[in-house]
Amino acid sequence: MMRILAFGNSHVGAWREAWEGLYAEFPDIEMDFFSLPEKIHARYRLRATGLFAPRRNVTPAERERVAGINGRVECDLSAYDHAVWIGVAWHPERAAELAALGDPYPVGDAGAGRPAYGAGFVTAALAQAAEGVAEAWVAVPALRYRPIVFGRPVYAETCLASGHRLYAPWRGAQAHTAALQVFLDSYRAELVRAAAARGFGFLAPPADLSAPTGLTRPACLAAGGGAVDPAAPDARGDHSHMNALYGRRCIAHLLAEGLGLPL
Repeated sequence: MMRILAFGNSHVGAWREAWEGLYAEFPDIEMDFFSLPEKIHARYRLRATGLFAPRRNVTPAERERVAGINGRVECDLSAYDHAVWIGVAWHPERAAELAALGDPYPVGDAGAGRPAYGAGFVTAALAQAAEGVAEAWVAVPALRYRPIVFGRPVYAETCLASGHRLYAPWRGAQAHTAALQVFLDSYRAELVRAAAARGFGFLAPPADLSAPTGLTRPACLAAGGGAVDPAAPDARGDHSHMNALYGRRCIAHLLAEGLGLPL
């Protein structure tokens, strides 16, 4: 029996819901879940021993809330054969920001007036961005395996209807989707390298969940997500929490690409 721990923030929910309909297909795999509200997740620490535990500034009331969700307030990665850290920020908007400014040579999908960036520049720019993200992933030498960081969902396409500044990089890249796809692929590769240097694997959400815009297909949104209020068009809304369809595809991606299991 292979034991897998899926831990992280509220994005664990899509995986948990998906596994309820999947586990019978994988009798040799046991998947445990440990999820935290985002504001509490930000104050948890993955220790060198493999323990994912609260920092001192997590209050007793918050610990009680975590225990109510999970039946425990911490989880120990060393008790499992594999672990995947779900919902970790990886900032794909860095690629969108670059696509809004210019094209990766020889792609030129926007006509005259846009600079063409050489491969060396693209690699250096995205490697620097990846290093900035991965510096928060501290090695866990006590583990006999390499934990996997699974990037949080890319916003759904519905975010393009919102005027919130959070989605501005994606709005700015929509006239240059060929460039965007090249930059996203390069950025994913740089994150894999940066994660490996710190003793982690890295998986971005599978590409087949994305629309040509580079954003997640709206069919993957959790119930109630994706709405834009005409009375508050600049509101942030929820364009990032996904459903069991999304979770099911992510689990398959983890098993096949992250763990190399035949499906």
